[in-house]
Amino acid sequence: MEFVDLHSHVLPGIDDGAKDLKESLAMLKLAQSSGTQRIVATPHMMPGTYDNQWRDIMLIATKLRHHLLRNGLTIQLEVAAEVRACPELIHWQQQGALPLFGSYQGKSLLLLELPSTHIPRQLWNLLQWLLEQQVVPILAHPERNRGVWAAPQWVEQWKARGGLVQVTAGSFLGGFRSPAQELAEYYLKRQLIDAIASDCHNLQRRSPDLRAAHQRVQELSGSLTADYLFYHHPLALLSGAR
Repeated sequence: MEFVDLHSHVLPGIDDGAKDLKESLAMLKLAQSSGTQRIVATPHMMPGTYDNQWRDIMLIATKLRHHLLRNGLTIQLEVAAEVRACPELIHWQQQGALPLFGSYQGKSLLLLELPSTHIPRQLWNLLQWLLEQQVVPILAHPERNRGVWAAPQWVEQWKARGGLVQVTAGSFLGGFRSPAQELAEYYLKRQLIDAIASDCHNLQRRSPDLRAAHQRVQELSGSLTADYLFYHHPLALLSGAR
């Protein structure tokens, strides 16, 4: 089975993912050998913690693509970012510096991250503003957010208002505590997930290998659903990626 991975931290030395080029290439080699056809590098943009800018992300990605060719790797590397929901996001969009990718119903996509501890009070306003800007946010791993643990139905409201949902593959394997696994399975059953991605950070606990999670989702919901969430829908969303 082939996979399309919309969320990864494979760019070297830019956030809490691959620490250097050697690890970056090893992660991409494992991704390719385990079936991933295309992968989106999505380093954090989190003011005060990871002060990455879009132009710098693009430069590092361009250099990494060169090293992929030199090492005979054929996996397709796309580039975006995992952007924290923050006031700076609005400024980045106004300046044309927001890392958008793909397309959904004629709108660009943004991988949006919440704090792990809560749901920001202004999030509905941000969602509405992004949609008015012709940007659809894909919410990164809501099943791992403690605020969502207390209000699982919140994700249904997010979907109803026009947002998309990406769940972490490892959540189906118990890699992020039992509440995350229970919510991942609940959202799968409720057909609320738009893509399942690795959110890989390294070769060990946060690996780019999607095979075990794909097998687990196949056991829970069948092969058609598993293939849709790991390949067909991510591929459709990625259409037009930079």
